[in-house]
Amino acid sequence: MRSINCKISIFVLTSIILVPLFLTGCATDPSSKKPAESLSTELIEIKTRPSVTQKFILITPTHPAASVIFFKGGKGLFELKSFSGKISVGQGKKFFDMLKRDFATKGLAVAVVDAPSDKSNGIDPFFRRSKEHAQDIEAIVSCLVEKTKLPVWLFGHSFGTLSASHGVIHTQVEIDGLVLASPATRMIKDWGKIFDSNPNGIIDMDLGKIRVPTLLVYHKDDKCIGSPPSNIPRLKEAIEDSKAMELTGGKTPKSKPCGPLAAHSFFGIEKQFFLTIAEFIKSQ
Repeated sequence: MRSINCKISIFVLTSIILVPLFLTGCATDPSSKKPAESLSTELIEIKTRPSVTQKFILITPTHPAASVIFFKGGKGLFELKSFSGKISVGQGKKFFDMLKRDFATKGLAVAVVDAPSDKSNGIDPFFRRSKEHAQDIEAIVSCLVEKTKLPVWLFGHSFGTLSASHGVIHTQVEIDGLVLASPATRMIKDWGKIFDSNPNGIIDMDLGKIRVPTLLVYHKDDKCIGSPPSNIPRLKEAIEDSKAMELTGGKTPKSKPCGPLAAHSFFGIEKQFFLTIAEFIKSQ
């Protein structure tokens, strides 16, 4: 097992973020109001491989039940930076804000992972299956275990499910659970060499090695070519301790099928999406 010490972090910035109080009517009993959730937010950068560092933001509520490492789809980029004492998010800010507002506030410490320093333009599906990526994931898990002393879950969305699955299968550290949202179960020839090795995405991985509680969450109307709902039964059958959960509803798509404003990204039901995952994790 590789030992990663969080204290070697190059940069750590801590701030306190208060989620606004729920709006209440004039007749509401003040004693029934829920207090605002206090969140500590740290930008952490650790060494994972020779000459390579990995950034992630750790969002921690007051009393977290578990730690969750989130892997973004697409190129996996958030472009996390610090500037004038503040943390900035260059890409995917809307999704990041939802992770903070609708997920971490449910009692989970959330590590939002950026692409590693040697992949400044983002990561492709082939890298998500690499030994180097497994080393990066292992380092983040080790860091979270040291900092939080909590169970660690991996959570991927879209192409991020390749990373999360790969992490459970190939790292040498203990991982307690897995969440695969809009799982990538179909590759196309235009995506390069990943198609040659894994035309069926996650389904072509060594899924028999996944022996942790796993949630497969998908939208019934997901039209993204890489995550057809029809492949969920195959994935569920291949992962021993798994549960499939179908979500429906939402808003009329305003982006392409694989984009952020479509059923693939649970457009219009994001709060339900994150609540479903949080409740599953805390129930294990």
